[in-house]
Amino acid sequence: MHVLDPRNRVMETFEVLAGEYARLRRSLFPEVERLVLRGRFSSMCDAGSGPGAYLGLFASRSSAMVLLDLSKRMIDAAWDKALKEGMGWRVHCLVCDVTHLPLRGELFDLTTSIAVVHHLPKDLSHLAVREIVRVTSKGGNALLSVWSPEAMDKVEGKAASGDMSLIWWRTPQGFMARDYWRWKPREFGDLFKLCDIPYFDVFASGGNIFAFVLKI
Repeated sequence: MHVLDPRNRVMETFEVLAGEYARLRRSLFPEVERLVLRGRFSSMCDAGSGPGAYLGLFASRSSAMVLLDLSKRMIDAAWDKALKEGMGWRVHCLVCDVTHLPLRGELFDLTTSIAVVHHLPKDLSHLAVREIVRVTSKGGNALLSVWSPEAMDKVEGKAASGDMSLIWWRTPQGFMARDYWRWKPREFGDLFKLCDIPYFDVFASGGNIFAFVLKI
């Protein structure tokens, strides 16, 4: 990536926040749990896995998992968790960019990308969606989520400019800003139409907007 690429800012931010993030962000979105627990999968991928918050849930429904993240420190935390929970033999971890996955197509019965796309500028988000669906097998599903603007507006101490908000995170070294791009449900649905994905459902729940895709 070019030094000025906005993805570098995302990587640098989460490299700093990785330790605190792994310690504080352990709760799972119930909507993700409900959708994942509906089936069993031979292989799964979590694109933008962070420190592996969903690892236990995914392990209960799949025999093989791939965790991807742009931050090496996040992936290191996810791998440590997999080893501590006895899952290292069936988990693969990669440091890579969700807009350009180094994987062949149609590998996974379920591909998830939870709370990831909203960190990307909107002119890059379609690249992430196309890649997530590309690595999903025919007949498989993809599940993506972004933070809803209504929930984002309830956060104190943020700065907003157009479609982008800066949300501050306290670290031992001080405050650090994270970039969030605002999506409305209809606009999020239009993103999938732009990517020529015909079978998907977009719904808002629990302060988030979800898209559930069936790849044909």
